[in-house]
Parts: sequence; C-alpha cells; structure tokens
Amino acid sequence: MILANHFIRVYITQYMKHVSLLTLLAVLCSCSQIPLLIVINETDETLKAQSIVVKRSKLNILAESYFRLIANETELPSQYDDTDGDGQWDGMAFQVDLEPNQVMTIELNPVDGPVSYPMKTGIHLGYSPERNNQFTSVDENTMPAEHVAQSTPFLYQFEGPGWESNLVGFRTYFDSRNGKDIFGKTTEEITLPGVGTGENYHELQAWGMDVLKVGNSLGAGALALKSGDSLIRLSEVGEQAFNVVFEGPVRSRTELTYTDWKAGSKTIQLKETIEIWANKMYYQSTIAVDSEGDTLATGIVNLHDMKSKELSSAGHQLIYTHGVQSENKDVLGMALILPEAEFAGSQSIAKKDKGIGSTEVAFLNSTDGTTSFVFVAGWELTDETMNSQASFKDYLIQTASELNSPISIKYPEK
Repeated sequence: MILANHFIRVYITQYMKHVSLLTLLAVLCSCSQIPLLIVINETDETLKAQSIVVKRSKLNILAESYFRLIANETELPSQYDDTDGDGQWDGMAFQVDLEPNQVMTIELNPVDGPVSYPMKTGIHLGYSPERNNQFTSVDENTMPAEHVAQSTPFLYQFEGPGWESNLVGFRTYFDSRNGKDIFGKTTEEITLPGVGTGENYHELQAWGMDVLKVGNSLGAGALALKSGDSLIRLSEVGEQAFNVVFEGPVRSRTELTYTDWKAGSKTIQLKETIEIWANKMYYQSTIAVDSEGDTLATGIVNLHDMKSKELSSAGHQLIYTHGVQSENKDVLGMALILPEAEFAGSQSIAKKDKGIGSTEVAFLNSTDGTTSFVFVAGWELTDETMNSQASFKDYLIQTASELNSPISIKYPEK
C-alpha cells in the first residue's frame, strides 16, 4: 500500500499537466483494489476542514459497508447518519483540508461497523419534570403548554436545547421568548451536558461562558415574520417540540417544530432544522414553512450601538458586527451569512421597551417554502485572531466559499 500511495503521488506530480483529469482519475482508481474516493478542490483557495457528505446511494454496492477513511496516510474521522429513519445510514460525513486545485485520494477501508472517534459536536436538552435541579438528557421533548418563561426552579437546563462544536456553543430559549444565545468556549471539549449545573454560566468558567445578552432582541439568529412594517416574534404557538436527528464526532443536527404559530392574521406551521459541524464557529439553520410568499426575519443582537457591515461573497450576503460586545467585555464578532437568491434586505431596529428591539435584522424570502442562513460567532478567547476585524471578515468570506460547494467527487466504480 505504501508503494501504491507513492506511485499515486509521483504520477500526479509528473503527469498532472500532460493528461486529462478523466485519464488521471482512471489511473488512480486502478492502482489499488481498495475503493477510492477522489476529492477535487476546484478553486484557487486553501480549504480548511471542508465539510463533505457522501450519499449512500452514490457508493452503489459499497453502501452497506462502513469504512475507515485514509488520506495521505492519515485517518479522517467520519460518521454515518440515518436522516430518514429507515434504520440504514444514508450519509457519510467527514472533513478534509485541501490545497488550491488539489486532487485528494481517500481510501475506503472496509470495517465491520462504524469507528468511534472523539466527539466534536453535540446536542443537549436537560429536562427536570420534578423541577428539582436534577436534569436528564432527552432526545425529544414537547414543551408543556403551561410552561412560563424564566420560571424557577428551571424545567430545562440552561432554559432550552443547546448545540455545540468544539469551538462554540448555542442555545435557544424553549419558551415564549424563542431567543437564541451564544456559549463562548475556551476548551474544545464537549461542555453543554454540564453547563448550568452548580455554576453561574454568566461568569467566566473553566470551559467558557454565556457571552451574549439577548434581552428583547433576536439574539443569535432567532426567528420572526415580517408583517407590513412590523416584526412578529416566533412566540404564540400551539405547540413547540424538540428532537435530535443525529449527533456525532463530525456533525450534529436537531429539529425544532412550531405548530400553529399565530402570526398576525396568519396561522403558520414552521420547522427549523439546525446543524453544526466540528471545527466551525457557526451553525446552519434551514426553515420550512407551510405557505409560500412569507418574508421571514432573523437577526443579530446590537445592544452596543455598533454599526453593522455588509458585503457579498460567493453567492451570499454577509451582515456582521465586530467589537467589544461580549458579556466578558471583550471582542466578539457575530454574523449572518444568507443566500443572495433569498436575501430580501436588512434593517437596524433601535432599542425598544416592547417588541423586538436592538437588532440588526435580515429578511429572507422562502423558496418553495424553505429558506436558510448561517450564524457565526467568533470570540477572542476561543481564537485570538477573532480580536481583529480583518481576520473575522476573512473567516466569513472563507465560510461563504465553503458553503458554495467548491469541490467535486469521483466515486468508486461498481
């Protein structure tokens, strides 16, 4: 195998400029009896921890197996996700670093079952029906209709579901407020299961802290509906429910379902799917509504009167703030990355006593009943380069490029 890998590297070096890509791929795939994925960076940019999902159907007869993924003699953590609940995995997720225009070969070494890797993402909802400060982690929950926001003792650990990568954590208030908040992290360990159990997470802990004051804003990507000149918060719902779709070392996904949302004269059914990947300082939200033509809104809290900035990059609209705005009184960058095709403008809303206030708002028009956005949080205690606005902007541009699917994949033959 070492000789085979050596031959591949030599072949690429000596003949890359003299043969077509299809010829090269054919030679690579014939060099080894081990199935190979060929991943191609089609840009002139370096891609760090590029997220990839290989569909089970693309692997043909190989799809019933599990694999160790080896690239450049290094094992790539991977996970197998059953997204449709049929008992079989349908997506193999992993990440790779790619140099500009790099062609990477990944060996698919068959194994008997999924390989265990250190967890770098997770979903957590701690539930205490007895309200005795003893919380049990649950994979699904429907909020009781009589639940009152901020009532104590708490029904939910840190007031609702949370999701995290090794670099950042988020939570949503599982009550009538439906705000979103940020947990800044100073460790790459999974932390949410222990947050808020015998500590004050509003103060700096060994793992990090709650770095954001939300108030009556949209916080870190909460949802609302535009109705004329007004915004209606996602609040008055008949039922709201949480469930974990999957979680693992590479990515995790949760669903938040809101039934019979009374939004002005409308009654809306809404589902928000939230996904977070390892080695990323953001989460991605996909919103499905039961009616077309609605303009949804999300936003970034702005309690410090910071002027937001906007730019377009890689088919996305970027809205961001950066400066001393964390609860630790240090630098925090926050951003929304929105598909340009769905972006419907932005607005700054000043501080208010009632309704939604202190928010940099972005509007989104749903396409076929769905829309999406990415929310980024870069805290300087997580990554010291985030104290530079230029570095934060570069991270946003890099993220927009990643989201634009800048790679192609050659799959093993049958």
